[in-house]
Amino acid sequence: MQWWELRDPNERVVYRESHPMAFENGAFQRMVAISATSFRTKQGSGILVHGMELPSAPGNGGWVQVFGFKYGRDKYGADSSLFGPFAPPILIDGEFLDVDTDWLRPNPTSWGGTSATVMQDVLKFQVWTGNVNIVYPVLVNWISGKLQPAWRCIETTFN
Repeated sequence: MQWWELRDPNERVVYRESHPMAFENGAFQRMVAISATSFRTKQGSGILVHGMELPSAPGNGGWVQVFGFKYGRDKYGADSSLFGPFAPPILIDGEFLDVDTDWLRPNPTSWGGTSATVMQDVLKFQVWTGNVNIVYPVLVNWISGKLQPAWRCIETTFN
């Protein structure tokens, strides 16, 4: 594959990515396999683009990139200027499991008598660590259009 793109319902390109290609000895040196799936959460919806370089060793993972509408699609409709990647590709050695709501941040939250809507959902990935599989949650912040780890270590231990 030399390039891939995402298009809106009117067939306009909203995102395009190119990959360099090397043809040597009658064959391509490497290829990138791409697939995409849609997802819907309580706060928004998006597209997960999965990629993997071929050939690859058994057990090698690939990458996942999350695309969506900043503020969630329902807030401003399908304004293509608000659509894009929420982060660079995430390297994974596992698979996408499901979508959840960030239960640590109830919605709506009240600060000083005013209500604030917290637009965050969680994408869960199963990741192989070399010894065990873990579930790695990634927080989707629809307001900022960004991803971040859902869990943060607030203490460290030094030996």
